[in-house]
Amino acid sequence: MSASPVRFGVIGVGNMGSGHVNWLLEGKITGAVCAAICDRETDKLAKWPEADKKLTHFTDSKALIRSGLVDAVIIATPHFDHTTIGIDALEQ
Repeated sequence: MSASPVRFGVIGVGNMGSGHVNWLLEGKITGAVCAAICDRETDKLAKWPEADKKLTHFTDSKALIRSGLVDAVIIATPHFDHTTIGIDALEQ
């Protein structure tokens, strides 16, 4: 019996975050899939259309975290947002 893959949400899809999204979508991380992405700037989300990649888009990290679509998050926002988003994710 094989385990279900870990469903990741990537919060912040700029320079670093886009790399994480691509690695997950290309299957380069065994046992992990990208289920959702989040960025305040919708033009950044447009790189990965929801229908094409079966990704759900969010513009609010809290909504992604509470969606039930992800098991874990990668926080790739500017460093000053890491603590707030990280605490929110840990509390859920």
